[in-house]
Amino acid sequence: MADNKLVVLAIDDNQDNLIIVRAYVNESFPHSFIYTAQSGKEGLLIASQVNPDVILLDINMPDMDGFEVCTALRNDPRFVDTPIMFLTAVKADKENRIKALEVGGDAFLSKPIDVSELKAQITVMWKIRISNIEKRNENIRLNYLVNEKTEQLVNAHNELMITFKALREENERRKISETELEIAKNKYGSILNDLPALICEFKTDGTLIYTNDTYSSYFPISLSTSSTKPSIKASWKDSLNLNADRPTRTFIEQTQYKNQDCWIEWRERAIFDSKGNVVSFYAIGVDNTERYINRQNIEKLLNQLRSMFNGHNAVMLLINPKNGMIIDSNPAASKFYGYTQEELLSMGIKEICYMSNNAQNSDCVEAFSVGTKHTTAQHRLKDGSFRMVDIYSSQINYSGEIMSYAIIFDVSDREEAIEEIRYLSYHDHLTSLYNRRYFETEMNRLDVPRNWPMTLIMGDVNGLKLINDSFGHREGDEFLKYTADILLSTCREDDIIARIGGDEFAILLPKTSQEETDKLLERIKTQIQEVVKSKPLLSISFGYATKTENNTLLKDKMVEAENMMYNNKMYESTSMRNKSVKLIMNALFEKSARELNHSNRVSAICGQIATAMNLNQDEINRVKLAGLVHDIGKIGVDEKILNKPGKLDLDEWLEIKKHPEAGWRILNSTDEFSEVSRLILCHHERWNGSGYPNQLKDVEIPLESRIISVADAYDAMTDVRTYNRSIPKEQAIDELKRYSGTQFDPSIVEIFISKVLNK
Repeated sequence: MADNKLVVLAIDDNQDNLIIVRAYVNESFPHSFIYTAQSGKEGLLIASQVNPDVILLDINMPDMDGFEVCTALRNDPRFVDTPIMFLTAVKADKENRIKALEVGGDAFLSKPIDVSELKAQITVMWKIRISNIEKRNENIRLNYLVNEKTEQLVNAHNELMITFKALREENERRKISETELEIAKNKYGSILNDLPALICEFKTDGTLIYTNDTYSSYFPISLSTSSTKPSIKASWKDSLNLNADRPTRTFIEQTQYKNQDCWIEWRERAIFDSKGNVVSFYAIGVDNTERYINRQNIEKLLNQLRSMFNGHNAVMLLINPKNGMIIDSNPAASKFYGYTQEELLSMGIKEICYMSNNAQNSDCVEAFSVGTKHTTAQHRLKDGSFRMVDIYSSQINYSGEIMSYAIIFDVSDREEAIEEIRYLSYHDHLTSLYNRRYFETEMNRLDVPRNWPMTLIMGDVNGLKLINDSFGHREGDEFLKYTADILLSTCREDDIIARIGGDEFAILLPKTSQEETDKLLERIKTQIQEVVKSKPLLSISFGYATKTENNTLLKDKMVEAENMMYNNKMYESTSMRNKSVKLIMNALFEKSARELNHSNRVSAICGQIATAMNLNQDEINRVKLAGLVHDIGKIGVDEKILNKPGKLDLDEWLEIKKHPEAGWRILNSTDEFSEVSRLILCHHERWNGSGYPNQLKDVEIPLESRIISVADAYDAMTDVRTYNRSIPKEQAIDELKRYSGTQFDPSIVEIFISKVLNK
């Protein structure tokens, strides 16, 4: 220890480990001294030079292993109580740990080193080291002082007894002169005065009859000049009760000396005459203030450690590694487990610890008997619930026995998050089916002869993009969930079902022939038909391939199944999309009856204008169809907006303006309606280029779109709407003329007014 600063010696033949230890120690103890050695001999040399407070010692080293170094240190009196922590691997064998304890190791630190554990271990070891040094030095000093004083007192007592005996004998025989007696008194009085002990004698009535100089320096009195002999203090009155049955008394007195508190340890004895009667008492006192203060400091340190133990939020347990019994616990343990401390101290660790990784409960005790260790386990609380915990355990010397000290942290939330991440890494978050990663892993794992014939089914939801564009992605997600539910309800429990793409599903069927696969697909299609009753747009195309021997790869069979699926999809998907448009229009008309009437009227007006413009029948039919479906994009608009009474606000109007593009996406995905999709996209463009969505102008706008624009506007003006009253035909004509050449094609407005309205 250098000026009360921590001195650490790390011995390890691995320079990288020494660099890590130095960094962690400097981080945790900024004002410490850290010395390193790459061999046992070098470590012993440095230890003899710097007298470290804590030694970190690796086991496997070339010239001397850690056990030999530890033995050498313990054989050196300078390092008998220096804390030694072995650096070990997490899964170090039990024999090495036991051997380390036998040669004098105090604790273990697992590699890779955890900085918080390193700091906690060194802090405890340092405090123990400081306490040991102080206790050792104090004991040496006090033993020396007590021995010295005892020897002086014994010698003085013996000499006094001899002298007193001689004096009595001489006095009895009257062969000694009073001069010689006075000389003897002065001689031995001087001896008593020179002793550092406080000595006094008092009569049975409590009157002091002798004090040495040391006593007088602590309690200033004068026996020679005082007319009245002083008495002992009131606190000493119990001394007057000493007798043959209780001839001695020992006690500690707190008093003041030189304006400082001091503690004097007194030993009193009764003096008897030849008949056994008490004639006086003498007392010898030793000032043990330093020893008392040191004892108080040690108790204070122990109380601080106990306070840290009791006040820490982490669960702390002290466990007997021999039988697994809990011998101490902090309040945090009672709060976490739900047991009182009394209940915990009557329990074994096996009653609350459930080891992970399929370990037996008996391994709980084993986990605490091999030194420093970190493990994760499941602990059962008093209410029967379970929590995942991290356990950091280390062996310590407790009242002369090796015990396991465990710090426990609740990591249930972390473990649940890890489990969720693990689940999501192999599952599709929307359908909870397996994902492509897991599916491909299982393809490789299951592709073995015992699983042949093995069939791989590929499925694709038809028209999912059309559903997303028409009804929103939430509705599309519902279709994917319906598909997943159908596959789960019809396939076997051991079949691997996965969503491997946006609208693609795959099924892996071990030990399944083509005939069995055909039956399974029939069951799936039957289930689909049941769902179609409530979800008429649901349609799934399937394809499959079966592997029967080892001359083909399963991934090639997957390509074969995909090709079959796409061939089926070419027909099924086209038919479904055409059907979907009609269903979408019906859905729109169900949302708003006004849209049904409006679409029919616009379609009729478009046909009248096209006829008046002498278009051929195909063109007339096309513009009538376009007029009928021109607002199909409104299927994605909230029903409240479509039927809102009063004018639309800005956000609602912006939502409405999206319907030409939405309509184009819906119709463009079908064969039957693809030719009118661009007409729908452009029916809100304006003649002067101020329309939307692409700001086309005059003849850039398709003719049919210009016709729809006039028909749509006229019907909107003359029809009664929830947010606007209708206007007379004449006023509507004036509006058409007013915006002719800006919003509308002038020639179409002219034909519509002259040949249709005024016909």
